[in-house]
Parts: sequence; C-alpha cells; structure tokens
Amino acid sequence: MAGLGLWLWSNIWAFGEGQDTANDCAAKHALLAILGKRVPFASETLRIVSLAIYAMFLVPGVNLLLPILLFLGLYHLHHISPVPTFSGSEATPDSLIGRSRFRVWIRHAQSSIVNRWGILPPFIGLIFLLAINLVFIIDIELALKQNEGLQSEDETQWGFGQILAMLLLFMPLRDLAETILARRMKQRQKDLDMALAAAINANDESMVRTWIARGANPNANLEGGISAMRMACNLERLAIIRILLEAGVDPNIEGGSRRDRYKIDGDNKDSLRLLHQVEAGSLDPVKALVQAARNGYGATIKALLGFLEIKLDEKESFLEAFRRINVNGRNTDRIASPATKAQEFESAILKLLLGAPYINSTNTWNEMTLLASASHDGRKGTAKLLLAAPGIDINRKSDGRTPLSLATENGHEAVVELLLTAHGIDVNAPDDSGKTPLSFAAKNNHEAILELLLTAPGIEVNAPDKSGWTPLSFAAWNGHEAVAKLLLTAPGINVNAPDDDGRTPLYFAVQRGHEVVVKLLLVAPGIDVNAPDDSGRTPLSFAAKNNHEAILELLLATPEIDVNAAYTDGWTPLIFAAERGHQAVVKLLLAMPGIDVNAADTSGWTALTWAAFKGQEAVVQDLCTFPEIIVDVAEVKRCLENPPRDWRWDNITSKGVQDKCVRILEDFVESKGGGAQDGSERVGPSGGRRDDP
Repeated sequence: MAGLGLWLWSNIWAFGEGQDTANDCAAKHALLAILGKRVPFASETLRIVSLAIYAMFLVPGVNLLLPILLFLGLYHLHHISPVPTFSGSEATPDSLIGRSRFRVWIRHAQSSIVNRWGILPPFIGLIFLLAINLVFIIDIELALKQNEGLQSEDETQWGFGQILAMLLLFMPLRDLAETILARRMKQRQKDLDMALAAAINANDESMVRTWIARGANPNANLEGGISAMRMACNLERLAIIRILLEAGVDPNIEGGSRRDRYKIDGDNKDSLRLLHQVEAGSLDPVKALVQAARNGYGATIKALLGFLEIKLDEKESFLEAFRRINVNGRNTDRIASPATKAQEFESAILKLLLGAPYINSTNTWNEMTLLASASHDGRKGTAKLLLAAPGIDINRKSDGRTPLSLATENGHEAVVELLLTAHGIDVNAPDDSGKTPLSFAAKNNHEAILELLLTAPGIEVNAPDKSGWTPLSFAAWNGHEAVAKLLLTAPGINVNAPDDDGRTPLYFAVQRGHEVVVKLLLVAPGIDVNAPDDSGRTPLSFAAKNNHEAILELLLATPEIDVNAAYTDGWTPLIFAAERGHQAVVKLLLAMPGIDVNAADTSGWTALTWAAFKGQEAVVQDLCTFPEIIVDVAEVKRCLENPPRDWRWDNITSKGVQDKCVRILEDFVESKGGGAQDGSERVGPSGGRRDDP
C-alpha cells in the first residue's frame, strides 16, 4: 500500500489512462478528511508529507522507527513522573496542584490496574490499534460525504477502501475479545487451583474430587512453587494422595508440571499398577517399596506406607524383609539406585522401623546401620528420628566407626551437634585405627566441629591413635592453624605428645614447613624444642635439612635450643645444612653461640668434609671463615677417596668439583701460614700448624 501511495501521490493528474479531465477536476475540487478536517486533494503540503510517510514505511528497518519512538516516548514518560510521597509534613495531597495532582492520579490508577491485570500492555496496544482503525473508517466516510457532488451513481456503492477499513477494524476487536476471554480463563484456572490447594489443606476428599472434576490442574504449581502432590505428602494426606494419583498426577513429588507429560503419564500408570498389585496381594509390599524408591516415586511410597499401616496387623515379616534391603547402595537385583531416592525411601520408612528390633541392624552391602548412614550423609532429620527410637545404639560401629566419627569426618556440623546431645554418647570412641572424633575433626580441618567436641563433657584432647598420633599431631602435620590454636587452648593439652617413633607435634610442623603452626607451638607452655625422635633427630635438624630458613630462625630464637643436637649417626643440624648446600642456613647456624663447627658424625666426617664431598663450594668457603674451624686437608682427601660404606650414593658430585673444594682448603691453609706442600698439617683456631696425632 505504501508503494501504491507513492505511485498515486507522485503525480495525481496522471492517475489512470484517459482521465486527464477527471483527474484535473478531482485535483481542484475533491477534498480529503484527515482527523475529521477538510484537506484539498491537490494540497502540495499533503502531497509532500504523504510521500515522506509512504517512503518511510516502504524502507525496511526505517518503517520500525515510528512505533519504536512512540513506545520509547511512553516508557520515558512513565519513568519521569514518579508518585510523590505523602508521608510527613513536606508534601500532602492538598499541596499538589494542577499537573502534579493529575500525574499522581494517573500513576495510582495505573499501579492499581497493573497489580490486578497482567495483560495491560497488550490491552493498551490493541486499544491503540483500534483507535487508529476507527479514525481510518471515519475519515473515509467523511471524505466520501464531502465529495458526493463529484460522484456518479455507481460510485455510491461501497468501495475497496471502505471494505479494507472495516476488515482492519474487525481484527483488533477480535484480538481484544480473545485477550479478555483468555484472561478470564486464566483467572478461572487460577481460582480452581487455589480451591484445590485449600481442599487439600483442609483434608476434604470430596472437594478435592470436585475441584479436579471442574478443571483444576492437579499437576500445577501452587502458591510458593509447591505442587499439589507435595502439599498432600507434606501434610500426610494419604487418601488425597491416592485421589491425586488416580487423577493423573506425577508420583515424583520433585517433578511437578515441569516434567514431560508423557513421562508423567507413564510414571503415574506405573505407580497405580504397584498400588493395585499390593492391594490385590499379587506383589510383596517390600518389593513394591523398593521399586517405588528406585524410580523416585515419593508419592507412591507415602501411599504404600499408609496402606501397610492400615492393612498389616503384624509388621514383623515386613521389617524382617526390609532388614535385608540395601537402601544405601544397590538393590537386590544389583541395579543402582540414586542416593537421593534411597535416602527418600529410608526417611519415609523410618516411622515403621522406630521401636522395631531391627533399628540397630546393618544392611547387607556396606555394613552400615541406619544411624551411621544418616550421619555419614549428613541427614539431620533422619538422624533425629532415629535418636528418638527406643533402644537405639548411638555408639554402634559401622565399618569400624561410630556415627559421631562418620559425621565428624565428613564435616556434618548439624548432625554432630545433634549426636552430642544424645544420651550415652561416647565422644572418645575410637575407630579401628584408634582415631577419635576429635582426631578426625583436627585432621580434616573442621574447626566448628572441633569447637563443639572440645566443649563435650569427658573429651580426651590427647587421645592417641594406634600410631600414637594425637589430634594436635594431625593439626600440626596438615598445617591447620585455627584447629591447632583451639587445641593449644584446651585444658590438659600435651604439646610434646610423641608418636610411636618419638615425633612430637612440633617435629611434624617443622618437617612439613608450616611456619604459623610452629609459631603457635613455640609459645605454648611446656614446649620442648629439642625433643628428639627415636633416631635422635630434633626439629632443628629437620629445619636445617629441608632448608626451612624462616622456621630455623624461629627455633634459634628460643633460649633452650640445642644447636649441636645430633641424632644416632652423629649428624648435627650444621652437617645436614652443609651436606645439602643450604648456604643461608649454614650462615645462621655459624652465627649461633656455642656452635660446634668441628663436630663429627660416627664416620668421623665433619660439616666441612661433607660439604667438600658434595661439592658445595660456597659452603666450604663460609665454613673456612669461622674462627674455630679445623682444616685438615689430608684427612679431607682421604675421606673423599674412602666415603662411608653405608652412604646412599645419590646426587654425588663430580671429582672435578670435589677437587675445587680441596683447592679452596689448600689455599686457606696456605693463607694461614701452613705452607705444607703435602697438606699434612692441620690449621687450628689460632691459624698455626698442628701435628697429626
């Protein structure tokens, strides 16, 4: 139509063929109606404006500018006219005049409509389109009436423009009617669903049936996003659960209307089949429960449990069968069940188990009791139900561990707190390796759980495992600073508790390089910084051996430190550092008062000998600067040629590098006035010569 308009208005006198006289008459005398006003057909202004508009509507992309600008303008007006606040004395309705009061009224009306009617935007759009089409029809009729004198008898009949205008008017009217009807249907559906929820809540079975028959959607999500089936399950409405299942509801209470409807239909039929078979006696109730749990039919489980409570006078046979079911691993047919479904099954059936003689029984596959399984997985609700059962054994071990150990190891704080309040709980019960719950908390860095355990009556803070490791040992080995700090403040803590090899927590922290934990231990009352292990190695030896310079400085700053403490092979911290070539550590040790630079191991090798043997030239030079050093070049050469037999020959340097170290020693002896060509003299502390003994 835009193309037609361009063709017509480009030259109205040339419209058609052989109509020059008629066209000239129309151009001079015909009138158009635009918004009810008379405009000459040949108006140059009208012609230019029409050509511009038709051209705009003919260009793709540009034809969208007008509606975009229109709606952006409306959006802008909506946001620049906020509703004034009436609180306080600064502004009152009476103080608003003219435009402000009108804006307030408009915004309040708009807000009220929007809150009650979600279809306001399309409704406004359809009204706008309807108004445009009404103007179109009215202008056509006015133009025809104004030009009656120019028309022949045939032209008084309805033309194309009038028919088109009527069609354009009909379409928004139809759409508007459909919108209003859809809104009413949606509201009616919402009202029916709310009525269904109210009937479920009131446990009114007849009204549940009535509302479903009237069209309520039993699979719809009600207020709060909860489905009708989940509401019935939560409220234990067993009869209503059956009604909903018969109405085609999804038996998987987690699914709701989001699941595929064909899947819902299949699951629903399967659930009803299970119920019918149990009622008819053709299917064992336990097997039906297992199948329902495997498929996640939470609603079916609830219905079956209700049926069992009504139909079974003796539950012993059922419980005996259930005792052999593995709800934590695989089913008897070895088809894996998802953990969540097994847990749902277990939680649902607990009410039947409470008070039964099988409450403390273990299942077939992983030897876990129900309480142990709940503690291991952190299911507080299940654990709470079990702890309320008469005869529950809260300290019974599963796979060598108590429920408290399992909950602690896996970091389930809420379950630990629940178990600690249980009567008869053994907070120090060890597992098969001797680790207590406190050790598990320290080992796995569960700070909050460790705090709970430390406040438990009778807690043993120094309880060792079968290797002698205490909770503090685990914290020190793993570098758990916060846990170590808590343990060090515990009454009766033994900071020097050794393991079976004599290694203390300080030993572990130094060995692993945990500087902050070392700091905490060094300021602990009663700390023994020189405590050796069974081989005589002290924390200082390990700091020197592993080049933990910062930790070594901390140890050397303690007044009680023994810088020459040697282990059973006679190796001192200085020998360890020299042999490894840790130059910075060697310098720190040489600066210590009382350092014995000439201390030898059981093979007679000193730090200097080992440094030369391993080719540590820089360390050899540093050792030669020490005033008390004794340099016996001949002895060093002999040692290099005859190393200890039990030495593990790893990382042995080349003879060329060893020779460089020997030359450093020879130069040192000569500079001290030794001058011996064969190097047989020793240079002592004074720099003079000494005969070999």
